[in-house]
Amino acid sequence: MDKHEPVVLSAPVGVGRLDAWLAEQLPVSRSRLKSMILAGEVLVNGKAVRPSTRLVGGEEVWVPAPAPPTTTLAAQDIPVEVLHLDEDV
Repeated sequence: MDKHEPVVLSAPVGVGRLDAWLAEQLPVSRSRLKSMILAGEVLVNGKAVRPSTRLVGGEEVWVPAPAPPTTTLAAQDIPVEVLHLDEDV
């Protein structure tokens, strides 16, 4: 399994809810962040918290870097009707 460096953020004063603030800071959906927080993967000052946790400012927020998305693209053999064919095309 490939290890990724965690993202460590310092919360500014008055940011509000943890999940909403992280969704603004990271290219991760709020629902995915909520799942990560509930699973205890996101830590605030070294402790697992709830998504609705209100940050007052100065907290250190540790978020594991998301693994790159996996793709399952596969070529498909799709018949194409040729309408015109000449020397230039």
